Amino acid sequence: MKSAALTILLLSLAKQALAFSSISSSSLRSTTTTAASTSPLFATANNDDDNSLSRRDLFTQTISLTAAATTLGLFSPLTATADDTKPAASTVVVAGATGQTGRRVLERLASQPNTSVIAAVRNTDKASKSLSESSTVVRGAMIQKVPSLDAAGIELRKLDVASDTTDSITAVLAGADSLVIAVGFVPGNPLKMNAAAHEVDNVGTCKLIDAAKAAGVKK
Repeated sequence: MKSAALTILLLSLAKQALAFSSISSSSLRSTTTTAASTSPLFATANNDDDNSLSRRDLFTQTISLTAAATTLGLFSPLTATADDTKPAASTVVVAGATGQTGRRVLERLASQPNTSVIAAVRNTDKASKSLSESSTVVRGAMIQKVPSLDAAGIELRKLDVASDTTDSITAVLAGADSLVIAVGFVPGNPLKMNAAAHEVDNVGTCKLIDAAKAAGVKK
């Protein structure tokens, strides 16, 4: 309401400015034509007087309208903008938060203001310990240093896309605005790798999406 009222006020001021500008230009042309036949000096002086008068009138109108709007409480120059632009708090769930990708996402989200972060992991005790410790890991031909993460402001929730039902995953996602899917198959038994990968990366991801829809997650 305040923003709409301020917009109407500014449009009114602009309309007043255009009206005075048009009147001033018309008056100046008329005065110049009439006075030029008698004395150039008189015409110059008359132009200055009319121009000063129109500026004073416009300034007076602007001050009056602004004072009236402030009195009625239509806007406050120092507080209206702050109230309108204040971001709303959001809750984000990171599924697979202890993995290579999930941990990086978790770290970034934890530093964002107005954001509640939920780490969805298979084992909450192991995840709490893992996140609080720094380590050096070997990923293929790369050696990566993983810094510790302050998990004090992060909520840990148990989630296993391979064994949990869609309904139980829906309960884990309850109250969330956003979901980041960072789950991934962890190689184990070479004879069962294909089946295990399908169970996590395909079936598990589909269950997460269905649960997110059921829980009302927006994105």
